[in-house]
Amino acid sequence: MATSIDPTQISMYASLNLAYGSKSTNPSSSIVPATGSYGGTTAPHFDLVDGRSNPQLTIGIDALNIDPEIEMDLLDFPSVGVNSVIIDNHNLETAHVKGNDAKVMRVEVEYGSSKLMHLDTAYEGNRSGSLSAATMASSKVSFKEDGFSVMNATGSGLVQKEWLLDFDRSNSQVYTENALIGEIGMCHRFDTPFNPDVNTWNESIEYDGVNVQEAIGGNQFATELHKSRRIFSMTWSRLLLSQRQEFEDFFDLLGGQKWPFWISFNSDSTTPRFYKVRLISDTVKFSEKAPRAYELRFAVKEELG
Repeated sequence: MATSIDPTQISMYASLNLAYGSKSTNPSSSIVPATGSYGGTTAPHFDLVDGRSNPQLTIGIDALNIDPEIEMDLLDFPSVGVNSVIIDNHNLETAHVKGNDAKVMRVEVEYGSSKLMHLDTAYEGNRSGSLSAATMASSKVSFKEDGFSVMNATGSGLVQKEWLLDFDRSNSQVYTENALIGEIGMCHRFDTPFNPDVNTWNESIEYDGVNVQEAIGGNQFATELHKSRRIFSMTWSRLLLSQRQEFEDFFDLLGGQKWPFWISFNSDSTTPRFYKVRLISDTVKFSEKAPRAYELRFAVKEELG
């Protein structure tokens, strides 16, 4: 099954490597990784193998009367700016940041010495589908408990090492359970310079997780290893040398196929489509079709995890 409906603006998000820890002025909101425990009043920063992808974070706020905060350091000091933040709670079995008396309602992004990151747009919804505009006021965004939140700033972003997520409660009551948060992405967003060539963007659905076998009598039976996933292919031609370099710089952040990334189609609309994907090929090829005019073709496959 394949479709070819040319999208408008395409944006791609590379998540930068993070270490997590508790904020020094509020050590009670300790961070506990899914694979161990780093609690207590002197919780250090630590790296979850690689902070680009973590399955779950637990903030120890049970029975506390605080607004939880997560302090983060970029482990590899960035040469690019952070201009988007993604909180992905879609794959948590018990995705929540709540309590019987207190519930997280909004989140804001800070950097350096408590400087507020000014957001331009924010979206929420479920991954692998269309998002809708999230409620945003004074750069504070409504928190999506069981889903997906995307927060975008304008421009190329802020080259900063220290970041902080500050969560606001709906009231000042005491939390009655810890907070669970899924993957956090401090991202460099690359808005492609223009849309792919007309009639070169294709979307197909792959059912490679279905294994069909045939018995001796001729009857067939199937087992499903995983759900279907989408493949997107696209072509840009007439890229200037500077535009080609922008693509190269983005793919360098990914290490080619090493790291998955997020991609948004129709990102200039109020309902962009959002997917987590990985490059299919280990080679990104540019072809010079005319003097200093380059063509780029590549394809990505949806990540299911």
